Amino acid sequence: MIRHERERAARLLDLWEREIAHPYMRGALNMAQLTLACALALELRNPDFDWRSGHAALCEWYAPLAARPSFTATAPPTPKAS
Repeated sequence: MIRHERERAARLLDLWEREIAHPYMRGALNMAQLTLACALALELRNPDFDWRSGHAALCEWYAPLAARPSFTATAPPTPKAS
């Protein structure tokens, strides 16, 4: 099941890499943008979730959203080094 979900996530990342330039994803902040940004932010909780490799357009799109005060204020705590 985990392999299936990883493969599905990879397919969706490739799809979003192609579709992220759509005007709906570039216009005023909307629910689709928030949903995708929250899904990409799962990397903060799951370091094995490497969506950035090979997805330059998604990285460029995500950076300003991730820098918004609402995103930084609700980010999970950074794990402390042991």
